Amino acid sequence: MALTSQQRSWCVLEFHKTNSVVTVQRALKLKFYVDPPTNKSILKWHMNFIERGCICDQRKGHSGRPSDSEQVVDRVREPFLHSPRKSMRRASQELKVPQSKVSKILHKRLRLHPEDKETRHAFCGNL
Repeated sequence: MALTSQQRSWCVLEFHKTNSVVTVQRALKLKFYVDPPTNKSILKWHMNFIERGCICDQRKGHSGRPSDSEQVVDRVREPFLHSPRKSMRRASQELKVPQSKVSKILHKRLRLHPEDKETRHAFCGNL
């Protein structure tokens, strides 16, 4: 189980005082009744705290993939403006964009769902 941020900060402070990973692991187990983190984790948290002043993981919450550019979103939006009943598969083939990306853009960026015909028609201005 992952440690809470309070437990991780306690580990960093304890390591700073004792300069011993094993001592920190033993004390953590006695104080919080949890399985202690690995040596590597404690050292990484301590190094992050020294370098950045923070024990949080800098990349947490970021997949590392760039978001879809506005050009791609506009390219995907265009066929559905002209034909709201167009299939994702057909649009994917015409645009040379993977079907998964077309689906993601339609659902997450444009908030269009195939079963929601009223929304699709309103999006296209056909109502």
